[in-house]
Amino acid sequence: MTRITFEQKLDTIFRVEKGDEGITSIARSLNFTNTELIHFWIGKYNLH
Repeated sequence: MTRITFEQKLDTIFRVEKGDEGITSIARSLNFTNTELIHFWIGKYNLH
């Protein structure tokens, strides 16, 4: 798996928050097998 940059993580969070795409399709576009990591990023983003 390739390393995901901070900018890519933010882009992913903004894509989820925008609501045009489902979180599963976003995870699939990043070649993730599940959505756990994206949920983790969103939680960290909302915490700070």
